[in-house]
Amino acid sequence: MGDINKSINKLIEKNGEMRSEFLFNCFLFVEKKEGEEGLSQLKETFDQLEYSFNFKKLSKEDWIKSSLKTAIILLSVDLFDWSNDDLIEMGKFCLKYSTYNKLFLRNVESMDSLLEKIDDFWSINYKTGKLEIEESRKNKIVLNLSDYGVHPADYVFISGFLEAAFSLCTQKDLSIKVKKNNDMNQFSITWK
Repeated sequence: MGDINKSINKLIEKNGEMRSEFLFNCFLFVEKKEGEEGLSQLKETFDQLEYSFNFKKLSKEDWIKSSLKTAIILLSVDLFDWSNDDLIEMGKFCLKYSTYNKLFLRNVESMDSLLEKIDDFWSINYKTGKLEIEESRKNKIVLNLSDYGVHPADYVFISGFLEAAFSLCTQKDLSIKVKKNNDMNQFSITWK
């Protein structure tokens, strides 16, 4: 556990902010998946990090370090032996239970309308990173995420988050793949 704590403490030093609502929803997901005992174990481990804070003073509207979500992701992988599928499920869960995203996405009626507002969609969640459209055609969208750089596991989480958002715009089954491309990560979203 010592090595992962060192890695996480180093990650937490990185800049970039996100809505604290992500932390609340990540903890809710852990409780749903691992039960109250698993959530207690995660919180106890999280409190051992050099960077800890008082959750009771935090509101969902606050902006906090985006690397704190990454810390929860990495601790969950370590503590509960989670796979990428679990991280994708967590990303989907966080979108589904996000007040900000529910309000934003209720005015989005199609893939095209979401793509038109993709920058706004990203910026209500994160103050770091830039999500841009590289390609958009009939059954495929490629999005580039630059200036974000936290940890590869976080991109898996984000792929679930994006999949959930785009799934609201279509009844079709979506597939999303993440790959590193130079200084950015690409999310390739396809459907039939």
